[in-house]
Amino acid sequence: MNTKTRKQGSTIAILMLFLFGNYAMSQNLEVDKDSERILMNYVSAIGGEKALGEIKNIVSKSDLLVVEAGVIINREIVQDKTNNIHIKAYSPQTGEIFRGFDGNNYWEKNRSSVSVFNDERILSFLHEFAFMRFAEWKKTLLDAKYIGIESIDGKEFHTIAATTIYGVKEKWYFNKTDFLLSYMEEQLEMTSGVVPVITKFDDYREVDGVKHSFTQSIKMGRSNRKITYNSILHNQKIDYKIFSKPSSN
Repeated sequence: MNTKTRKQGSTIAILMLFLFGNYAMSQNLEVDKDSERILMNYVSAIGGEKALGEIKNIVSKSDLLVVEAGVIINREIVQDKTNNIHIKAYSPQTGEIFRGFDGNNYWEKNRSSVSVFNDERILSFLHEFAFMRFAEWKKTLLDAKYIGIESIDGKEFHTIAATTIYGVKEKWYFNKTDFLLSYMEEQLEMTSGVVPVITKFDDYREVDGVKHSFTQSIKMGRSNRKITYNSILHNQKIDYKIFSKPSSN
């Protein structure tokens, strides 16, 4: 996403904490009791801390549909618990595009070049693809405040206002019955102005005792996206070389 700098001074400070691997210990997490209760119920609902703790990496395959354009992007995403990330994306319109994060550098490879980004774009990338970022809320949030029951499309949800370590303010909506995450709302500062983004999480399925949302609908202003996962696998054998910046050849 092409976003403006979000509170540049604070985001760069957070970025430095992240890159040195101390972000979880260095942040001063502020969570009220109601938020903590809801978040812990969510963790239990998707499988519990023990099952989540056994996940070392996730390999997923999904289709990202850009609704208005009718374009489908096939994606294969590899993530590990230390936030190494590798994404292979393909569509007939763009060809293959690779993106990755090796713990220090965020890079992108397209048909003609390899680029490395060492600025706030790392935060946007990690914000979107950080490992199990909702379940790992103790590591990925700066603060969380319970704001009560709110309605979306006629349904009521426990609602939490949160600020992530990547500098983004969000609202998380949890089902009142099963405590699964149903919606996430954020305000993104795009070059064209502030754009509301609402993600709906559907089709929860159990994988190795942990529930994942296999369908996500994203409304970004007037644009719509839909992500459909074909497979989500845990603890796969992976080649760690894929996370490093590739050559330009």
